[in-house]
Amino acid sequence: MKRTVLILLFSSISFLTFSQQEEKVWTLRQCIDYAIENNLQVEQSRLNVKSNEQGQLNAYGDLLPSVNGQASHSYNFGQTIDPYTNTFANDWTQSNNFRIGANWTLFNGMRNINNVKKNQLDVMASKQALETAENEISLQVTSAFMDVLFNREQLKVAQSQLEITREQTERTRKLYNAGSVAQGELLNIEAQLAQEEVNKINRENNLNLAVLSLKQLLRIPSSEPFEIVSPETFDADQLQMPNQSQSIIETALNNYPSIQQRETEVESAEMQISLAKGMLSPTISLSGGLATGYSGLRTEVVSVQPGSPREIGYVSGSNQPVLTQTFNQELRDVPFFDQLDNNLNRNVGFSMSIPIFNNFSTLTSINRAEIQRDMAQTRLKQEKQTVTQDIERAYADAMASFKRYQASKKSVQSLETAFDYSEKRFDVGMINAVDYNTAKNNLTQAKADLLRAKYEYLFRLKVLDFYQGNQIAFE
Repeated sequence: MKRTVLILLFSSISFLTFSQQEEKVWTLRQCIDYAIENNLQVEQSRLNVKSNEQGQLNAYGDLLPSVNGQASHSYNFGQTIDPYTNTFANDWTQSNNFRIGANWTLFNGMRNINNVKKNQLDVMASKQALETAENEISLQVTSAFMDVLFNREQLKVAQSQLEITREQTERTRKLYNAGSVAQGELLNIEAQLAQEEVNKINRENNLNLAVLSLKQLLRIPSSEPFEIVSPETFDADQLQMPNQSQSIIETALNNYPSIQQRETEVESAEMQISLAKGMLSPTISLSGGLATGYSGLRTEVVSVQPGSPREIGYVSGSNQPVLTQTFNQELRDVPFFDQLDNNLNRNVGFSMSIPIFNNFSTLTSINRAEIQRDMAQTRLKQEKQTVTQDIERAYADAMASFKRYQASKKSVQSLETAFDYSEKRFDVGMINAVDYNTAKNNLTQAKADLLRAKYEYLFRLKVLDFYQGNQIAFE
């Protein structure tokens, strides 16, 4: 019994150890790749690409002839004219018809060619839209990832400050018990301890919410364990400001997927105008076909035998009868495949349709296509303006964050020195708990401002780097 318990205990410990070793720690790049693979909006864009590819295949198919076959099997129970014997049929009759026909549009104002080109552009635009969707989810994941790192650092600061205050509370309690400080001092420091415990809980809640937001972007169940890795070289002091915003804007205007998508949509709209104008041209088609059939009334003569003479009249004056020779024919039904061969019909022909007046449908189609072209050009201008403004704003935010980071860094250094001095004075009773807490709170706020400026600065740098076509990741 004891041996069985030990085996089960050992197995449980081994399983837990293995599970901990297998638990994945996510990098920023892994989060982005996973989100791109599983995001529903990105998946919708992928399906749109597939749909447009089918449209492109259909446009290629329009360049080829269409071939169709027909077959019928019927029975007739009343009077009708048999098409293969050209005789009246009154009895039960079986018939079959077979036909194969082809039709090929030789010219229709270049509409088929232009339709191929337009569908090629539509496929390209949908692929660029897919890349745009991937870019958007990449930026969202990066922002959420940064938020988790920021709140994690905030929690560390809160925990550190809580430990310092807890030590000071124990020291003050000992001094109070020894009669060295008043009870008010102890109450003040205990109140500060309680407040910092609340701050720690708030930081934990903020971190949990940040992790939840990131997991939702990745479509990971909230109940699953999730941990991200902090990059080792995540040091804002080592990062430099990028090129001037104008050079970033020029690079983005030439290479950013959303702008390329709008440019392709303008080209597609131009091709739609050519398609609409093609409706003014005549359409020339080539057609041909093979047809045959079978009739149950179709018979053929097998043999002819002389029969008895038959009286057909009288000679005038003598009234002698006039006789004619009769013949007896042996008939048989013509076999099925023989009829198919005998009834084979071939046809080939050309047709031309000339548009003369179509109730203004062609004119309105051309006008609508031109309006759609103008709208596509406007969307292109709007997208360029949006990207330009986003880059300018990101650059200005990065500059402001960098300056705040530098100022906050100096502030933290000064407040750390001031706090160390206040802590020493508090330890010897030269200042009260209120002044000590004030110095400590000032330092805590400065550290929070430093972290906020740091992560804001790093995120804006990543955004600017992204607009230049570089992949988002921490080295």
